[in-house]
Amino acid sequence: SLSPPAVAVDKLVQASLQPHNHRYSASQGITKLRESIARWYERRDGVALDVEREIVVTMGTKEALSHLLFAVVSQGDTVLLPTPSYPIHNAGIVLAGGNVIGVPLFDPAQEVPPTTLTEADDDFFQRLQVAYEGTWPRPIMMLLSFPHNPTTIVVTKGFLTRLVEFALERGIYLIHDFAYADLCFDGYQAPSLLSIPGAKDIALECYSVSKGLSMPGWRVGFCVGNER
Repeated sequence: SLSPPAVAVDKLVQASLQPHNHRYSASQGITKLRESIARWYERRDGVALDVEREIVVTMGTKEALSHLLFAVVSQGDTVLLPTPSYPIHNAGIVLAGGNVIGVPLFDPAQEVPPTTLTEADDDFFQRLQVAYEGTWPRPIMMLLSFPHNPTTIVVTKGFLTRLVEFALERGIYLIHDFAYADLCFDGYQAPSLLSIPGAKDIALECYSVSKGLSMPGWRVGFCVGNER
C-alpha cells in the first residue's frame, strides 16, 4: 500500500506539539485548510468557492454523505442512484428513510462494460428518464460518483453537463462523491461536477484525502458547493 506524503506526516507531528490543536476545532473546519481547498479547486478546475459559505470540512466522505442525507432526505423521499453502487451510497439513503431508485450505468447484457460515459450515451439517459418518470413521489436528488466505485467507469464533462441540465430542468439535487478524483490514468483528469455551468445551483461535491493521498485513517474530507 502507498504511504501518506512525507510532508503531511511531518506537519502532523509539528501540529500535535501545539497545545491549541488539542481543543475543539472550528465547526466548519480550520480556516487555513478551507482556504487551501478553495485554492485547489481554482487551480484544478477553475471553480471559485467562497471559503466561509461554500466549504465545510468533514471526517471523510462517508460522514459528509451520511449527515447530508439525514439533513435533506425525509421519510419516503426517493433518490436516484446509478447501479451497481458503492454499498454506503445505498445504505445512506435507506438509513435516512429514503427509497433507492436504481439506474443501471450500462446494459447488463453487454459482454464488456464501457470504461467511459459521454454525452452521447443516450441509453443511460433514457434509463434515467424512465426511472424519474416512473417514480412517485418524484425523486428529490441523484447521488453519483465518478470515477465510479465499483466499476471504475469515468465520464466526460459533456456527460456531466447533460446530467446538470437534467437536474436543473426537474429541480432535483445532484450529490457527487468525488473520493476517487485523483486515481486516474493515461492522461485523464476526472472533471469536478462544480466545473459545469449551473451546477452550483443544485449540486454538492464531497472529497476525501483517503484515496488519492493514502490517508484514510486521518478522517479528513470536505463538502463544497451550494451553500443552502
